[in-house]
Amino acid sequence: MIKLARERAGIDRHIYPHLLRHAFVTHATQLGVNLRTLQYAMGHTSSKTTEIYTTLGAEAIKLEITGKFGRL
Repeated sequence: MIKLARERAGIDRHIYPHLLRHAFVTHATQLGVNLRTLQYAMGHTSSKTTEIYTTLGAEAIKLEITGKFGRL
C-alpha cells in the first residue's frame, strides 16, 4: 500500500511507516498542534517519547521568533 502511494506520488525515496509517523508529528508541530494532543494521537505514555519525533528546521525557528518578536 505504501509502495503504491509512493509510486503514484512520484517519490523516489524509500518510504516506511516510521517515516510517515515522524513526518506527521513534525508537520503537525510546525502547524501549531499541541504536543500533548500529538502524544495522545501517537499513543505515547510519555511526552518525552513524542518529542523525539519532532524536529524544527531553521525556517520554522525563524518564523516562530519573528512571529513572537517581529523583525529582529
